[in-house]
Amino acid sequence: MMKTPTHICMTLFKNLTAILLIFSGLSAHVEAAESKWVLFGKDKMFDHYYDEANFMRTPEDIIGVWLKVVPTQKKAKDALLEERRKRAFIMDGYEGYQFTVTAMEIDCPRKMRALIESRDYGEQGRVLDKVSAVTRNWIPIDLSEHPNGFYHQVLCKKHPN
Repeated sequence: MMKTPTHICMTLFKNLTAILLIFSGLSAHVEAAESKWVLFGKDKMFDHYYDEANFMRTPEDIIGVWLKVVPTQKKAKDALLEERRKRAFIMDGYEGYQFTVTAMEIDCPRKMRALIESRDYGEQGRVLDKVSAVTRNWIPIDLSEHPNGFYHQVLCKKHPN
């Protein structure tokens, strides 16, 4: 069946609308009073959680998810601090670093990901640093890469409650 220009435009409009809904939902998470962090993975140095209460999926199988990564060993935190020093990033408050929360979109069928926002938190919930994407930059996911390959394999099987 040949698609008309009107059909193509409507399909693009629906896809863009779905992505905007995910983005607005992910952005609104910061204001959300309730999060339900579910542990879905552990490795040698970190625990990985996703926010089940704010998990979204479009009809095109793109998921919007907040992830929380918590270091479980001192060497994990030390590695983060060393990487920040190497890149000359701000270090104020990082002696009290606790965890990172990241908003991400994952295009499950295409095996792509886009970072929306990432925040590092310290003691008493203090935001130490924040990075927000100006534009959506889709990056291929290598399924053998950790943690993004792991995120794809586990989270693409989940559905919103």
